[in-house]
Amino acid sequence: MRIYLISLEQDQQRRIELAERFPQNYPKMLWIKAINGKKLPAKDYFYCAQQYFNIHKKLITPSEVGCTLSHIKALETFLESDDEYCLILEDDVIGCDKDITYIMSLVTNNKINDFVLCGGQDGLNFLKYIMAKKNIDNLYFLPIFSMKFLFRTCSYIVNKKTARYIIKKQKKKLEIADAWYEIFKKSNISLSYLNLLNHPEDLSNSHIENERSRFYMVEKNFFKRIYKQGLFWKIYNRLRNDIYRWILILKGYKQIHKDKP
Repeated sequence: MRIYLISLEQDQQRRIELAERFPQNYPKMLWIKAINGKKLPAKDYFYCAQQYFNIHKKLITPSEVGCTLSHIKALETFLESDDEYCLILEDDVIGCDKDITYIMSLVTNNKINDFVLCGGQDGLNFLKYIMAKKNIDNLYFLPIFSMKFLFRTCSYIVNKKTARYIIKKQKKKLEIADAWYEIFKKSNISLSYLNLLNHPEDLSNSHIENERSRFYMVEKNFFKRIYKQGLFWKIYNRLRNDIYRWILILKGYKQIHKDKP
């Protein structure tokens, strides 16, 4: 299983820090030069933005487009290889060589299914709804419901079946790279979660988050903000999610833990 590292050419310092965190595995990583969405030709960006807007009725930022295209590029590169699985990392992932060794052992011993999200949920607030069944290898098998509350693309494993599926799905209907629920909700892909690698909680150096803060205007008037956000729709969604969570608990699912294996 090869490791594919997605990193913008300009982010040399990130790669230096990554090499310090993974001294044994960094030299083996195949660098996928990430696509800088802010430097895309206007026609390419607006083609993607129009696709996304037609479905979601909102804009997608240039950096989100670049991130999505970069992951498609990595998956296409993987499909050209003879490997059965690949591990895709972004250059801000936090971990150590021991973590990679553990992941490799799962693959070697045929413990991995179609798709494994390897962590990266640090600082997010949806843990309550991430329900799963755990096996002896610290893998959490997920219902599609829980994919609504899992985000980020800093570390995940796919096999070739999943890589082909994601590429086909993205080229037919563009989604943000970490919209896992939208990507997998009508698939037969088996999903699991490994609470192992981490993502920085401080997002001040995140290209995507910095652009989002400038790209989307925040309504300052409280009542207008509540109206635009759809208060009653949010209450309905919350109740529906809580009911579904209890149904999963009755089926033997449990909330995942924050502790690493």
